Amino acid sequence: MPQTLYLSLIVASIAICTFLLRLCPFIIFGRGNSTPKNVIFLGNVLPTAMIAILIIYCLKGDTTSFSPNLYPQLISCAAAFLLHYKFGSTLLSIGCSTALYMILIRTVFI
Repeated sequence: MPQTLYLSLIVASIAICTFLLRLCPFIIFGRGNSTPKNVIFLGNVLPTAMIAILIIYCLKGDTTSFSPNLYPQLISCAAAFLLHYKFGSTLLSIGCSTALYMILIRTVFI
């Protein structure tokens, strides 16, 4: 099989899968039905849960010893928590705390 055809089939299958996955909510819930309460609840709870999971994942390796690498992580985690508590925006809290972490490890905690 020529490489161009092979790559075209891969791209086509990925596009079809993506389209079908995005079509699933419309098929499952329909257009006239209201959104189930469980889905609304998950939509409200998951952003905060995502941040908690990311914080736990980021700190899992360095929390046993107070190394100099731990301080920028703790400061960035506190910033993520405060930004999310104040503004409620997942994108803002993750983006700003990541930028703060990068600035801290490149300038302050060298």
